[in-house]
Amino acid sequence: MAGLKRCLGVDLGSSRIKVAEVVAEKAGLRLTRLLQADVDIPPGTDEEERALRMTRSLRELLKAHKVTTKDAVFCVPGQSVIYRPVKLPKTSPERLQRIVEYEARQQIPFPLDQTHFEFQVFENPETPEEVEVLLVAIKRETVGSYLRTFRRTGLRIASIGVSYLALFNYHKFDEGFVRPDDKRKPAKKPETEEALDEAKPGAKPAKKKSPFSLNVSLFGKKKPKEEEPPAAEDEPPAEEEERGEGAEPSEGAEDLFGAAGLFEEIKAYVNLGATMMDLAIEKQGKGGGVGFCRAIPHAGNEMTRAIQKALALDSFREAEEIKRAATRVLSTSFELEEQPAEVNQEASEAVTRLIDRSIVGELRRSLDFYISQPDGVAVDGIVLSGGQACLPHLARYIEEKIGIPVEVAKEVRNPAVEVSEDVKKVDLSSGLVAIGLALQGVGAAAISVDFLPEDLKTVREFKGKYPEVAAMAAMIIGMIVLSYNVGEDATRVYREEAQRLLDTVDPRVTQILKQFDDLAKERQDLKAKYDSIAKVAAGREVMLKLWAEILIEKPPEVVIDLAQLNADGTIALIGACETLTPVIEFRKNLEARTDLLANVDFAQNGLIETVDTQNRFPGDGDKMTMFSLSMRCLKVHPRLKTVPTPTPGATPAPVA
Repeated sequence: MAGLKRCLGVDLGSSRIKVAEVVAEKAGLRLTRLLQADVDIPPGTDEEERALRMTRSLRELLKAHKVTTKDAVFCVPGQSVIYRPVKLPKTSPERLQRIVEYEARQQIPFPLDQTHFEFQVFENPETPEEVEVLLVAIKRETVGSYLRTFRRTGLRIASIGVSYLALFNYHKFDEGFVRPDDKRKPAKKPETEEALDEAKPGAKPAKKKSPFSLNVSLFGKKKPKEEEPPAAEDEPPAEEEERGEGAEPSEGAEDLFGAAGLFEEIKAYVNLGATMMDLAIEKQGKGGGVGFCRAIPHAGNEMTRAIQKALALDSFREAEEIKRAATRVLSTSFELEEQPAEVNQEASEAVTRLIDRSIVGELRRSLDFYISQPDGVAVDGIVLSGGQACLPHLARYIEEKIGIPVEVAKEVRNPAVEVSEDVKKVDLSSGLVAIGLALQGVGAAAISVDFLPEDLKTVREFKGKYPEVAAMAAMIIGMIVLSYNVGEDATRVYREEAQRLLDTVDPRVTQILKQFDDLAKERQDLKAKYDSIAKVAAGREVMLKLWAEILIEKPPEVVIDLAQLNADGTIALIGACETLTPVIEFRKNLEARTDLLANVDFAQNGLIETVDTQNRFPGDGDKMTMFSLSMRCLKVHPRLKTVPTPTPGATPAPVA
């Protein structure tokens, strides 16, 4: 999608709303807002009620902070998405599209007609003969469900991303990644003291530092140089001093350390929320893609439930307050520091056991799986974020257990982003997904997967193109008007020519045409008379249609003596039958016709006493059971005079 000038990133979590606003300018990007609000949603709340509370709280949050931006990028949780990285041969876009569709059929476990799948292609300069394709898919019904929730917010849905891809987008941009199609000028790096001294008039140029230096730690940080004693005058200069500081590394150095550099850091980004832990690991090399993603169903609410169980608390909210105020992760740093009096030891032990079993265990398994892949490498560090990242000593505990450095993302480090003073005052760690979504909206994201339905994408593409659309519409209208005028002129010419030809033909043709016109006029007069009669007789056929419907429901054993439709829509039926069962069946059949009848019941005294019917029904038996039914017609009220309901006992000739 084309980058917007101003966009919101909205992350609707399970119990907290995060909203970030990013503004795109020629000089770079500005992070103007980072709003957060907790939503009180008790455990066990159904999804419909949860959506209503979240959207209502979001509208109140935007109104309270006077946010006028309407374009927003939302996200779906990672556990709803299928993620597959594949390598394909480099070919034309049309053929690549067909290959990706074939791969999607093999990789996605449900039919493609029920799936919304997107892909993004990454080219790696190190492997020019092939491309890396990120394939993601989600069920269409899942997108529709989230789309209904997003529409309730009152914002314009610019795009729909994925939570762990938004997390990856933020960190890649924070590290200085710029998309190839981004036309904005990169921010100027802060000038060093050496550069300022060199710019002074008459200053000598500073010596260039060698790009090859062994004073680098395992994680890319330079070690401080130890002071060496001055060399004696008779000692020969060291080999490195003979080459000079500005000398290039030896020829074998590049082969030994690789073109990409020996100390290229590979980091894992972890966002620990209330119900889900998102994990994204960057890919080694210059492709700019993501190496591994996963949504892990272990997070903050599970810690709260562990506290609730350990302390035998009835309230989930009370356990949550204890977790925030009086719980510490029992790491080495916690044991060494002076323990405050308000620490709840039982809650801390319960949370630490859960973190060791679930959080650390799942992270270790995910990192091991990534390393075991053909392109997998060891991860050099973990960057922790999310609402639970502020749990004291959590980062230190994960670092001790996994054995790699862990840091908590607390500030924006990319100089290309200008951060407002209001944003600097809030907790940045829990809003990284929202910022990543906003970056996708302004076109500054490394991965731009968009699950917005195709029809809404088409509408979005027209946004901002109203002058072009108006010009196109004016051209179309002009063509229609011109064609209409030309057609009118051509029709007039044809008519004149036809009339001239008719005048020159046999006069009998003219006489025949006159007779045809007279017949057409007579036909119009007859049609007008028929329409008048139809208006007068409208509704008189109602009784025939009504009786036909009633006779369909009548059992063959039942005989109807009298059927009457009154002006108020009530119907009276009098009939007879040898036994009672068909009459009961007849009544049930009429009651089932709720589209036609209502209030079907036996009239007056219900069933009438058995009477002698030998003279009326010869051969049918000696006795018959008389009955009367009343009901009301729902559809029509014929214009008839009201007639009293006949008294049972009359013996007119049977109707059916």
